[in-house]
Amino acid sequence: MNGTIIGTTWYDLQTNSAVARRIVNHGDGTLSAVWTACTGASPYNNRGTGYQYFDGTAWFPEVSNPLEQNHKTGWPNIGLLGSGKEFIMCHDGTVYNLQQGNNTIKGSQTWSFATSGATVPMAPSAEASLWARMAVAGPSDSTIHVISNCADTLIVKHGVKSPFLYSRSLNNGTTWSIKDSVLPGYTSARTKQDGGDAYDIDAQNTNVAIVRGGLAEDVILWRSSDNGNTFTQTLVDSIPFVRNMTGATPTDTMFTNDGSVSVVLDNNN
Repeated sequence: MNGTIIGTTWYDLQTNSAVARRIVNHGDGTLSAVWTACTGASPYNNRGTGYQYFDGTAWFPEVSNPLEQNHKTGWPNIGLLGSGKEFIMCHDGTVYNLQQGNNTIKGSQTWSFATSGATVPMAPSAEASLWARMAVAGPSDSTIHVISNCADTLIVKHGVKSPFLYSRSLNNGTTWSIKDSVLPGYTSARTKQDGGDAYDIDAQNTNVAIVRGGLAEDVILWRSSDNGNTFTQTLVDSIPFVRNMTGATPTDTMFTNDGSVSVVLDNNN
């Protein structure tokens, strides 16, 4: 298997489970890619977003430096807005915020990222959420859908510790009309505590699909056809020992999933 080295990093943990949207095929022969970049060892203080672009003929020169300057981030997602700008969602594990940034047009290496007091607004972060997954769709590709996980076990929603949450912006990330909301049917009846990176999202037009899994957890799908206003839940695969393994013994064989889930909407939604 032959490949092209487009970038390097000292930070090996690119995900805990499911992989974020790290590459975009723009449909015109060009590609954009991101990853958690870092040029030094622990404590990885210069960790940030590695960005690469394929112009149809060649990639940029090999990248090692992150886009952010003097601001430690990680776990980037990338999408293309209808305005022609690329949009990145990542997280700051120091202050437990989601961060967002954009360039001027796809392929541009001029980026602006959110920091305290910056002109680019902060992403939804009221509940100390990390490990985001992002999809861009909606009218004129101006809607940004985000799911993330609360890193703090003291945060409890519908009885679930460290819940995963849904947020939405209808105006390219300028404001967030839905922020840190709980999807329908997500309660402690089947989930005791959640974790990072065990979920995925896809969207096109006004259709949104979200899937969540995890060790000893159900595989659950949420679907929306109205751009995230409402969702319906489907239990794709259930496990008998949900919540806290009640009833399980050391000799039981348990069919489950490891949280490395993925969801894709096809041309028929």
